[in-house]
Order: sequence, then C-alpha cells, then structure tokens
Amino acid sequence: MRARNAGRTINPGRVEKKTRAAATTSSKTVRRCLLCGYKPVDADVDGRFVTTSCPACLAVLAIEFDPPDQPEVRARIERINDPR
Repeated sequence: MRARNAGRTINPGRVEKKTRAAATTSSKTVRRCLLCGYKPVDADVDGRFVTTSCPACLAVLAIEFDPPDQPEVRARIERINDPR
C-alpha cells in the first residue's frame, strides 16, 4: 500500500507554529460552564488565569492554565463562591 503523502514534504516549523498557536488560543478559551455545561458563560482572562461565572448555576470558577509549579497538570480549577 502506498502512503498518501508520498513525495510531499512538510515544513516542520510551519506545522509547529500552527499547533502552538492553536494550543495557546484554545487553552484560554472557556465557552461553557465546567459544572453544568450552560453556554455562554462570562469569562475574564488575565494571562494564564481565567475567571468564569455562570448565570445558570451561579458558579464562579478560577482556572489557572499550565501552572508552573506542576508542569504535568493542564489546568487547576477552584470554585471561589459558596455553593447554593
């Protein structure tokens, strides 16, 4: 069986740029509530920190993406309001 991309070359720098840009953009975007799934939520972005508030379940979450003290963790999530 012949490879589909036989004879084509891929610029690894270009692929890496796209992947890195997509990861940076998507890592700081929160489109729904992480507790109830309601869309849309209010989100404030400050560097790698995102604070979300959900009008449906009234949850307020603090999300820290890529915490420097735990490189194996993708995000640290903390609920910063009292549950109902």
